[in-house]
Amino acid sequence: MTDDTPDYSRYAGRVAFPRGPQDLIGATTCPACFTVLRTTACAQCGLDLGHPAATELHNASQVTAAGLEKRLQIIGRIRYETALAVAAA
Repeated sequence: MTDDTPDYSRYAGRVAFPRGPQDLIGATTCPACFTVLRTTACAQCGLDLGHPAATELHNASQVTAAGLEKRLQIIGRIRYETALAVAAA
């Protein structure tokens, strides 16, 4: 965020933490609260995905999902390789 970009985060309202990458890339759930979507506006939290910035949110979610997947892969590798080392000892 630059100095001339407003900080809208204080207006975000309810935002749930994703349980995994699929929460961020699924098209059937609200990207803020993960409630199943029946229209373009979430019935639970009111997020309107008809807003022009919804595409920007989708793109940011894709990048975040990829980062979360990479993080999970690294955690899995550490656990796997540690278990192999313990089994070999």
